Amino acid sequence: MSCLKEKIAPNKFTYTFVLKACNGIGGEGGVEFPRKVLDEMCKLDSVSWSAMIGGYVQVRRSSDASSLFRELQIEGVCPDEIIMKSAELSKVLIDMFAKCGDVDKALNLFRSMRARNTFSWTSVIGGLALRGRGVEVVEMLCREGFVKEALKFVQEMPIDPNPVIWRSLINDCRAHGELKLGEKINRQLIRNEPMHESNYVLLSNITKNVRLGKEN
Repeated sequence: MSCLKEKIAPNKFTYTFVLKACNGIGGEGGVEFPRKVLDEMCKLDSVSWSAMIGGYVQVRRSSDASSLFRELQIEGVCPDEIIMKSAELSKVLIDMFAKCGDVDKALNLFRSMRARNTFSWTSVIGGLALRGRGVEVVEMLCREGFVKEALKFVQEMPIDPNPVIWRSLINDCRAHGELKLGEKINRQLIRNEPMHESNYVLLSNITKNVRLGKEN
């Protein structure tokens, strides 16, 4: 199907149709021929790339999907909306960005997802943790209402969490009504860091909220 062998050169729509049709065959064997078609195309556009990447995702070949996406970026081709709105592909790309250290892209893609599962959460949290961005993990989890999960993450960190992370968690406990938990963490922080004034301000705010809760 090389353009050089054709008397009438097919346009981008012809190739894209072939790619999508072949991807619909199903099974891992169904992506080998469309990949050959892609490799022989004279000029690639975002639709063609997206069709092939979507085919890899469909047969759960995530490493091939992420590898082809990297090629797309190297070639300077912007992915179309279809590829970026694919839930399965989003999970693959989040994992890829996180492992490559491009945490900002992983976070942006994660935040744009409508449905998130354990894999996407694990990928983005792992990527943030590897880059020493524990505070962002805590804030992200707490923003979604997962305060206890955030505490578990902090407790299981491979390095000792610094006071900034603990203070962030205390503030999030207060914001989400986990006052008893926040107070417990706060008192432990004061034992570890008794000379830091802000720890006492945090405790004062927490206990004030606890009293207000009891009065109501």
